[in-house]
Amino acid sequence: MSTNPILKISKVSRTFGAIQALKEANFEINEGEIMGLVGENGAGKSTLVKIISGFDPGFKGSYQINGKEVKFETPSQAEESGIAIAQQELSLIPNMSVAENIFLTGAKVKKFATLNTLAKMARPYLDEVGLTEVDPSTRINLLSVGEQHLVEVARLISREAKNYLM
Repeated sequence: MSTNPILKISKVSRTFGAIQALKEANFEINEGEIMGLVGENGAGKSTLVKIISGFDPGFKGSYQINGKEVKFETPSQAEESGIAIAQQELSLIPNMSVAENIFLTGAKVKKFATLNTLAKMARPYLDEVGLTEVDPSTRINLLSVGEQHLVEVARLISREAKNYLM
């Protein structure tokens, strides 16, 4: 393992009016490491994930990726730096296919692609998360909630990010 963290949060604080969501939080991840973030409701876990993923730029403190100070204003900026996130709530579009949902916001697909092309591209990601029997052209709302969560994971993997937050 590397001694230089690939992601480091130092003394990060975030307030929402009178509510202190984070107070000088510290967090770091080294290459190849799997980290669990555990705490009670209201402990600031979601706030920290939103900061890391560019959904909340209104924090104070230091945020570094590979030793370089960053402050993302948008989730797209975080994704360009190798951060991929699955939110707690499903963010799939029910009337779209599995394949369309996997590549909905990714940069890997041309603006115009057939469902057949997307389905072929989605197959390896679905296989990787154990959805070998799911047809990529199936509408999301026809899958179980568990299968939908696995489609979210397949979408993350398709981004080929360096850091995955779930």
